[in-house]
Amino acid sequence: MNIRWTGGADKHGVSREDAVNAMLRHQFRISPFGSSRVPGRAAPDLFIGPGLDGRLLEVMAEVADGRLVVFHVMDARPKILEAARRAQ
Repeated sequence: MNIRWTGGADKHGVSREDAVNAMLRHQFRISPFGSSRVPGRAAPDLFIGPGLDGRLLEVMAEVADGRLVVFHVMDARPKILEAARRAQ
């Protein structure tokens, strides 16, 4: 799968390798997760999984046409973990 990274994906200092690991080894994947904040764009998918060091990360990406556009990566927040659990 082709992965593209926006500038926002790097905002919190989490490495891309950690983000990819979290997506591949996710404990939760919610698709779709809410609605898009950008009119006309697909709702994002939420992945919650471990980084390479084991800490839980939240990764949000738009998935379309065999492409993954990652726009948000950070340590998983309690409110996002709870939302993921409720959505399961």
